[in-house]
Amino acid sequence: MKVVIVEDHAIYRDVLRKLCERDCGYSVVGTADDAATGIALVREHRAELLILDIGLPGEGDGFSIVEATSDLRPAPRVLVVSSHVCEYVVARCERLRVAGFLAKGCDNLVTVPLALAALGRGLTWFSPAYVVAKLAWRRDPRAVAKRLTGLEQKILPLIVDGFTNDEISARMGCAEATVKHHRS
Repeated sequence: MKVVIVEDHAIYRDVLRKLCERDCGYSVVGTADDAATGIALVREHRAELLILDIGLPGEGDGFSIVEATSDLRPAPRVLVVSSHVCEYVVARCERLRVAGFLAKGCDNLVTVPLALAALGRGLTWFSPAYVVAKLAWRRDPRAVAKRLTGLEQKILPLIVDGFTNDEISARMGCAEATVKHHRS
């Protein structure tokens, strides 16, 4: 199985590579620490499995990689590896239909190969922390992510990161007035 790993922490990226190659026999065809490089690697190598962190430096996050490569046939299976297990992340993972989620800090070196092997067999694998967050999100009719449009969900993390309306409109390729409207 051809794997691309997109993770901004070098140590974690190296551990994931070793677990993929040594424990699962997968071929890691590329690693990246930002979204643009990750997209290019997935497209170039036609990765079958994409392991990615959500929070990445520069433009774009892990979710933007999934969106930018979803037109590939077959699209790579996606394993999200993140310390962010919250309503927003669960909602995005569900909408993008990722195949798995590992919670940094909750899952350990025994769990990672199990998740990798499951995805390699065409199954899904989600951390217990993710499952708990997903159940809470589904039960809460007032969950923020359920009330936001798709565009608002893309704008929200940029607002949190301190970007202005003008900067967000430039990043997203939409009018500043549109960003201002959705921000409100």
